[in-house]
Amino acid sequence: MKLNLGKWLATAGLTLGVCVLVADAAETAAPAFGPRLAQPRSDPGPGGRSPSLPTGGVLLDSYAAIVKDKVVTVGDVLSQARPLHAHAAATLEGNALAAELARIYIDVREDLVGVQLTLLEFEALGATLPEHSIDDRVNMLIRERFHGNRAELLEAIAESRMTISEWREQLRQQLIVELMRNREVTSKISVSPIDIQAEYAAHPDDYAVPEQVQLEVVSIRSPRPSNPVEVEQARDFYRRLLRVSYGTTNAPVDAPALRHDFPRLDVRYEPVAGWLAVDSLAPAFQEGIKDVMPGRIASPVELQGRSYFLRVADRKAPATVTLEEAAPAIERRLRNAKEQELMESWIDTLRAKYHVQYFDHALFQAPADYDPEDDAP
Repeated sequence: MKLNLGKWLATAGLTLGVCVLVADAAETAAPAFGPRLAQPRSDPGPGGRSPSLPTGGVLLDSYAAIVKDKVVTVGDVLSQARPLHAHAAATLEGNALAAELARIYIDVREDLVGVQLTLLEFEALGATLPEHSIDDRVNMLIRERFHGNRAELLEAIAESRMTISEWREQLRQQLIVELMRNREVTSKISVSPIDIQAEYAAHPDDYAVPEQVQLEVVSIRSPRPSNPVEVEQARDFYRRLLRVSYGTTNAPVDAPALRHDFPRLDVRYEPVAGWLAVDSLAPAFQEGIKDVMPGRIASPVELQGRSYFLRVADRKAPATVTLEEAAPAIERRLRNAKEQELMESWIDTLRAKYHVQYFDHALFQAPADYDPEDDAP
C-alpha cells in the first residue's frame, strides 16, 4: 500500500499528535465519535473483528491492526484521522464523503502500521534513544511554540488529557521514526545536476510561461440598436474612456465619476487584480486586447448583453523559466519522488519481516456501485 510520508511521520506523535496537541489542545481532547462507541456503516468485512466487539457498534479499543505484538486500535486511527475527516466533512457530502472517509481511515491505518514496523525495527537493532534527546526536543518545542514558557506546554498537555509520561512517549516514538527514516531513506537519496537537467529537458511545457496581462475592466449594459439615445450615451462613454487612456498613459479608470455621469448605463467596474494568462481569458477578450499597448483601452467587446472596455494596465510577453530558476523546485520534486519510492520499498521489507494482520470494521462505506466520476464537475 502507498504511504503518505507527511502523515506517516505525523503518526509517530508530532505533526498530528504533539504539534496538534500543543497548537490546539482543546480540539485534540474532544472525542471524535462519542465517548467510546463508533457506529459502523455496514457489517464488517472478511478481516474479522475484535472478540469484544458488540453487535451494535465498534469499540474504539477494538483492533484495527496487529503488527507482531503491537496493536493499532480503531481509536488510534480515528484520533489521527480527525483533522482529515473534519476537512472532508466540510467540503464533501453524500456518497463522495463516505468514500473519502473510508479512504482516509485506510490510509491513516496504514501509516500507523508503518510507524509500528519502524519501532519494531529500531528495537531489533538493539538501539536506544537517550533521554537527553527527548529533553532537547521538548526544549525546542517550548522555544518555538510556547514563547519559552514551559508552563504553557504543561497546560496544553493537561488539557489534552494526557500524562507527561504519555506525551514524552509519543515524542520518543516520533524521534525514533525521524532517526530511522533518515537512516534508511533520507541518507540514501541523491539528486545530481544531471538528473535535474534531464527532468527539465523532458518536460519543456512545464516551464513555458504564457503571455500575461493585467486588466482593468469597466462594462455597461449593451445599448439597444433601436434606441438612439442609448447608442449615443454608449459612444460618449467610450469617448470619455479614450480621452483618459490617450491623455495620461497608465491612468486608472475613474469609476465613481463614470457612474455619476452615466447613471442609466449600469456601469460596473473591476480594478486590476494581478497577472492573468491571456489564453485563460474568453476568446472575445483575447481577440479584443490583441496588440493593445499597456495603458490603452481596447475597442468595446460585446458579450452576454454587456459592452466591455478592457484597459491593458501592463503585459508580459511569453517566456520560459530557465533551468537555473527551475532547478530548486525540480530538485525538491525529484527528492520527494525518490523518498516516496524508497520509503515504500523499506516498509514492504519490514512488512515481510514482521507479521501484520488487519481488522476491517467498515466504519465508513459508500455503496458498492458508487463511481467517483459521477461527482466530478
